[in-house]
Amino acid sequence: MAEPADVRNDLGGTVHGPALQIGAMHGVVMTGAATTTERPRQLPLAIGQFTGRVTYLEALNALVPGDAVVITAMDGTAGIGKTMLAVSWAHSVQDRFPGGTLFANLRGYGPGAPATPEEVLDGFLRALDPASDRIPVGVEAKAARFRSLLSGRQVLIVLDNAGSAEQVRPLLPGEPGSMVVVTSRDSMRGLVVTESAHRLTVGLLPESEAVELVARIVGPARAAHERQAVTSLVELCGRLPLAVRIAATRVAASPYNTVAGVVAELADERGRLDVLSPDGDERAAVRAVLGWSYRRLPDDQAILFRRLGLHPGPEFSVHAAAVVAGLEPPSARRLVEALAAAHLIEPVAPDRYRCHDLLRAYAAELTEQNDSPVVRRAAIAALAMWYARMAWECDRLAFPGTFRLPFDAPYVGPAIVDGLRALDRLDTERSNLRALLHMADRHGLGAEVVRLAEGVRFLWMRGTVEDAVELTGLGMRAARRVGDRLAEFWFCIRQSENHYRGHDWSEATALVDRAAELAVGLADPVLRGIALDNRAWLHVYRGDFADALACAQQALSLVQGSGRSEAVAREALAWALNGLGRHEEARRQAELGLAWRQGRDPIGAAQAMHQVGVAWQGLGDDHKAIDILREAIARGRAFGHLEEAVAAPLMTMAASLRRVGREDEAVACWQEAAELYDDYGRPWHAAQARQSIQGLS
Repeated sequence: MAEPADVRNDLGGTVHGPALQIGAMHGVVMTGAATTTERPRQLPLAIGQFTGRVTYLEALNALVPGDAVVITAMDGTAGIGKTMLAVSWAHSVQDRFPGGTLFANLRGYGPGAPATPEEVLDGFLRALDPASDRIPVGVEAKAARFRSLLSGRQVLIVLDNAGSAEQVRPLLPGEPGSMVVVTSRDSMRGLVVTESAHRLTVGLLPESEAVELVARIVGPARAAHERQAVTSLVELCGRLPLAVRIAATRVAASPYNTVAGVVAELADERGRLDVLSPDGDERAAVRAVLGWSYRRLPDDQAILFRRLGLHPGPEFSVHAAAVVAGLEPPSARRLVEALAAAHLIEPVAPDRYRCHDLLRAYAAELTEQNDSPVVRRAAIAALAMWYARMAWECDRLAFPGTFRLPFDAPYVGPAIVDGLRALDRLDTERSNLRALLHMADRHGLGAEVVRLAEGVRFLWMRGTVEDAVELTGLGMRAARRVGDRLAEFWFCIRQSENHYRGHDWSEATALVDRAAELAVGLADPVLRGIALDNRAWLHVYRGDFADALACAQQALSLVQGSGRSEAVAREALAWALNGLGRHEEARRQAELGLAWRQGRDPIGAAQAMHQVGVAWQGLGDDHKAIDILREAIARGRAFGHLEEAVAAPLMTMAASLRRVGREDEAVACWQEAAELYDDYGRPWHAAQARQSIQGLS
């Protein structure tokens, strides 16, 4: 089970924050004559009740690097205090690392999937270079970019709760000057052998330090008054820091509690005392202490705590907690505050909490033991529908005018006021949405999977093609399972887009054909028009502009007056006309589509403006084209849509810049476009951009 890095820590302090605490604090350092880079300070909160561990602190201090990369692998049993030791020490020395401090919980032990090196690298790259919108595709490319950003910098990296050496290796610096501290239940022999890591095994608290910890928590007067009982408590807890802290906190919770009373409670659980010994099973040790703590909760708090074991991610909102436990939000807020006071969860933001992997695993066991399969399935279904409704509301604001399946249930949750904040909310919940979608699919849920898959539409511009294909595929298969042909139609449209953007023509064509078949069966002329427009876009991406024009014209005749569908059809028509050299007609169609999208669909407006710019370029007015394309790019950047609404117009603008003699600016545009296309997994477009640069020489 996992080291409790994000709950009340083993040594009595508080550590909280998301698995990847990105950009907790930033400063600025100078690297070279004129380059400014971010100096992240991502460490969790410093420990107020950290005590002892002098030998380990001195050992770590002796390893602070000079002219080499230093890797320290700290291993030890669950609950032994590795995380608290690493974090407390890192706080004390981070001023010796002017390049910054990075922190990640790798989730190597506990429920759910471990953090992948690619996921961690995403967070580190954003922390080190937040001004950049470019994240490479693939772990090797991201690791290379990470090493490049660390070049010439002295950075302290704390990798908590690692599951294996393979999980750590892509996260290591490539040049001297930086230091990496890895904590794990695993001995990390691989790192010791191949990366010359220094192994530091953390043992139990000495009795004197454990007694001091109890005194700090319950107060020196109470500890002195019950000195013998404190010694007994420490021994009954096996001097395991987490167990000592939980037991002492129980004493401190009320002036009417006594150390002797808690000792008596522990003594009654003889089986549990066995596993609290150093030779016992560490999973059982933690379970024993948490079991005692859980049974002391009032019924309403106990139900909520164990139902949180059904939540797929460690971080959740008050509203999500309310749904999974079948509560009204005000009641849920009161209960989560009580659980936070009991140190079973930790606050990370207003109305947002985190349950550490260790505690979440225990909660999952409890709900399996105490709640029937019917109850658990219903709770997961309700949670899935709530997240789907939240995502639907965000999608409505971020992508106005886009078709979405109707949702009758009202939205219950924090207010979301505009499209940019909606996208921020979706980004915040991204890991929960993905994990819950997979969980709902594993439980054989149908409508819930359909709804969640529709809700992650935003990933088409925030994630990779692979993400979009995987999650859209889950929705499409679920729609087929439940016989929802309308939902299947829309998933076919989206999935075909995923495939033709990736130049997978065979799969894209099959999906376009299926969408057309479903549209006929649904007997809706607008859907038939959308299916035809979908086919037009396939031809556009293949460069078959004559076929694209024919399909787009037919589509327009069916979707005229339908709002966004008409605007999209006019954009496809403009693409085809521009491709055929009929630029004046293309300009008119693009501007008609843009007229509807202005003020309604900012992302679509940026794409329509690109075609207006292409048309003006074709008509010979490069200066007008440049002005329009600059605005399109600015809009695309604002919404983070960096492929179609930034990279594509950059390519077009570069050509106009070259024609008006501004070659340096043109090269910069082509270079940025190439890098963006690389990041999105579009090697053929990236190659085209680089060939344009080579053509200048």
